[in-house]
Amino acid sequence: MLTKPRLLRLTKGLRQVDVVSLTEGKVTQPRLSMIERGITPRPDEAKALADAFQIEPGELFQAT
Repeated sequence: MLTKPRLLRLTKGLRQVDVVSLTEGKVTQPRLSMIERGITPRPDEAKALADAFQIEPGELFQAT
């Protein structure tokens, strides 16, 4: 099953390391990997990922 964060990353053609860079290190690669496997991100991580993907934080939790 593709989680929304993973789908967004793959759709944009990004590697995990690219997303980590876009979040300015606010989300580490191990945490991103865990989030992509289904754990719920902390509020600060959700905000950083949403900013990186240029979406609203709530969109990270919408069904794929």
